[in-house]
Amino acid sequence: DRDVTGVQTCALPISRELTATQAAIAAIWSEVLAIPDIGPDDEFLALGGHSLFAIQIAGRIRAELRVELGMREMLECNTVAQLAVVIDRKTEALPADDLSDLLNEIAAMPEDEVREQIRLATTGL
Repeated sequence: DRDVTGVQTCALPISRELTATQAAIAAIWSEVLAIPDIGPDDEFLALGGHSLFAIQIAGRIRAELRVELGMREMLECNTVAQLAVVIDRKTEALPADDLSDLLNEIAAMPEDEVREQIRLATTGL
């Protein structure tokens, strides 16, 4: 969904189950905000969030989920569930050129480095 300016909105599908993306975001928020048990409908600002925390969270999301979020998205989509919608949409829409570049980069890597990257991705170590 997009608003009149073409910016992606935070429209939510109706669901009460915690998705993998929501769980990842909730864990990041919990660590950054030092608040246990953050739920999908908890609001960032109501939990004491502010711009510096938003920057930290955006960095963690970039590092852990490999998704780039702007400050506008971080502050407009101010619940875990809303932010998950934006992240899921961004990860579904990987441009073909980016995928092609990624595959070329992998093809140019030495085999032992590829194996190490796969090991790291699958074990999290």
